[in-house]
Amino acid sequence: MVRFKKGKTKKALDLWQQAGGRDFITRSLISHGFSEVNVTTEQWSSVTLTVFKSNKKEHLKWLRVIWGEDRRGVRTEVLQAALPNPKSPPATKVKKRKVDQQEQDAQGNLTWLWEKKDTEVVVAVLPSQMKGRMLLIRHCELCSLRPHQWLTGEVIEGVFHVAADKFAVLNKMYLLNHYTASVILFGDRTQLTSHSLPKVNFDNYEAVLSFVLVNNNHWKLLYIHANTSTVFLVDPAQSIKELDDTEHAAKRIQSIKIQ
Repeated sequence: MVRFKKGKTKKALDLWQQAGGRDFITRSLISHGFSEVNVTTEQWSSVTLTVFKSNKKEHLKWLRVIWGEDRRGVRTEVLQAALPNPKSPPATKVKKRKVDQQEQDAQGNLTWLWEKKDTEVVVAVLPSQMKGRMLLIRHCELCSLRPHQWLTGEVIEGVFHVAADKFAVLNKMYLLNHYTASVILFGDRTQLTSHSLPKVNFDNYEAVLSFVLVNNNHWKLLYIHANTSTVFLVDPAQSIKELDDTEHAAKRIQSIKIQ
């Protein structure tokens, strides 16, 4: 029978088990880029979430101790893995494995969040086209990404902004808020005061991109091409009324001089 002194050793062993063991901790630290260089707060937060599926302070503190005191040789092995090895596989393969591991970790975290009861807690902060502003994604909104779930407008808009930032088109395409777009196409003119357009010179953009909710159960893509003054209201369901709906949208947009 194993004896424990004052419960501390038992608690430490429990944490090692909760974390998935020494090897899993080591792999997680390596995949998150830990090295002799100062480790960032984001790296600590991310690896804690990967290892413990939570960001509790006690777990973060425990991992810092493991790293700082080189418990069970974890730090030594991580640093050795960071050293160049002439017999190691080509850099492209190593990078691919690292990316694959990061994707697996991200998928694991996402699945873990999906399994939780919906809350209003902010789980993601995304870049925004508006200077000084960020898009906040709450847990209940993120859960709309579950299979066979109805996507929320906040998540779709977040994907638009992330993609526009990734492909460097933020200076060419204006991303119109979907609530404002819905008011423009379907709302009362008096509602525009509460959903007023920001002070944006649309002549500086090649296009405007947004989407609208139709019949409270269907999303449509709104695209305005500035050079040709053309409006597209695209229905993924290939509606026979798509042309009529697009013409109606064009008239509504022209009436408020969005272009």
